[in-house]
Amino acid sequence: MTSIRCWTIACRAERVPPVRHGTHALGGEHHDKIALGLWLGRLARLGTSLRLTVTDVWGKGLPHNTTVIVRWTATNDLPDGMRARLLFNAISHQYLIPGVQVGAKVQVDKATGEVVDVFSVVRPVTSESGCLLCNRLINSARLQEESISEGERKGQRYVEEPEVIAPSVITLNAVAASHAADDFLFYMTGLRDSNVPTAYMRFQPRSRQVWLDEPRKSPGCPECGVEPKSRLARGDARRLPVIDRKSSK
Repeated sequence: MTSIRCWTIACRAERVPPVRHGTHALGGEHHDKIALGLWLGRLARLGTSLRLTVTDVWGKGLPHNTTVIVRWTATNDLPDGMRARLLFNAISHQYLIPGVQVGAKVQVDKATGEVVDVFSVVRPVTSESGCLLCNRLINSARLQEESISEGERKGQRYVEEPEVIAPSVITLNAVAASHAADDFLFYMTGLRDSNVPTAYMRFQPRSRQVWLDEPRKSPGCPECGVEPKSRLARGDARRLPVIDRKSSK
């Protein structure tokens, strides 16, 4: 889940006071209603399940000259799966927005039912390190399967067994999410050491071990590479890999 907290100032005049939405890649400063509308439209294109929640509203002035200040939060869900990973990876590199991909998995022996492995992972995704496609974390075969609803549901299971609906993995997710939040916070505020490794972290609670996997980066990658056809830093000039639900039925 991604979240953006914003302030918006609106008034009756066409020209409004500067509206600032942070210094990140989705931020900016907007001076009129048209610019603000275009920015909100961009948010809607990037977030297919975008939800806006107004938290505070302040009003000032007489009816002919009214200023309203609104504080709101934009939240967008990215469920696990190959399509979600592809979209997340594309947004991160196309708009240079640093992100973290987290997940948890319980691996079970189908023949015996024995738990083989339990782990959670934290994978930083930035323009400096290799992307999820470079590191073979986006499977093209599973990406095709998820075009249908049943395949999409299977891709979101923690345990690959049809009779197991939703095992309790809240503690696994909590470990990964807390480290991801720390990584993102220290990266954005500049408090992270300059020589810190960009390795993926794998937490294995059964053995109480933490593994570091150094990500690979391919110069010819279509997502994060340096070739002219790469998605890297293209912004609105490149269409995001969003599947039209209507046309896929």
